Amino acid sequence: LVMPFGVAGACGAIQVLMRHLLRDLENNSILIYLDDILVHAETKEKHDSLLDQVLS
Repeated sequence: LVMPFGVAGACGAIQVLMRHLLRDLENNSILIYLDDILVHAETKEKHDSLLDQVLS
């Protein structure tokens, strides 16, 4: 990844990239902030399923 303006725009660029890569999964159960991904669900089974989708 080349940053044309140095590290000044890196945070915004990584946020856009992460949201683009996980756009089909981002909903009320998956939150993306920079390089952090928060997965939450009401049941362990649903959480495991969502986590598997994020990591694959």
